[in-house]
Amino acid sequence: MIKLPRLILSWQLYNGTTGKFIGNLDPTGFTGQFHPRALVIGPDGLLYVSVRNIPEPEGGNVLRFNPKTGKFLGVFIESNAVNDLNRPEGLVFGPVGNLYITSFQRDANDTDKILIFHGKTGKFLDKIDLDVVGQPRAFAQALLFGPDGKLYVPITGNGPDTGSVRRYNVHHHRKTFDVFMPPALLGGSLGMP
Repeated sequence: MIKLPRLILSWQLYNGTTGKFIGNLDPTGFTGQFHPRALVIGPDGLLYVSVRNIPEPEGGNVLRFNPKTGKFLGVFIESNAVNDLNRPEGLVFGPVGNLYITSFQRDANDTDKILIFHGKTGKFLDKIDLDVVGQPRAFAQALLFGPDGKLYVPITGNGPDTGSVRRYNVHHHRKTFDVFMPPALLGGSLGMP
């Protein structure tokens, strides 16, 4: 049985045993807009939180917090022209420690994608495009590594892949995928996963 000393829901901290409210995450020192979307505990034991710049369609950040105190420890990843991070949501650390983050298209000339960052430094490493410019969108709001080491990505959007779950082989910078669950149009059971 896993003992959770702290349970973190959105930006609130709770006791993992009793469910008692402890307090909120404290973004004091962060100068951007604090609209948390997703969170994950990293291999270093810190809490990583993706935040959006609502109502702006562009940008976003990944912040680090101390999960015991809720105190802000700094910006880990900031949107820029190189990484093209826009409206980050789901985030997960992979088997070798890299951080994978969902990112939405900036405009009609961009793609929905998963961005890959070095898990210790935050340096942008690579991306996985989920759709093609000018074609129907296929975006992801969440993602998860399975016990097989593959990245599972539920697809939402307005295209024929909506409702599918893609399974990516991300080892050695390969970006190939197979369809783990079929899209809704082909009888899949998920509508907007």
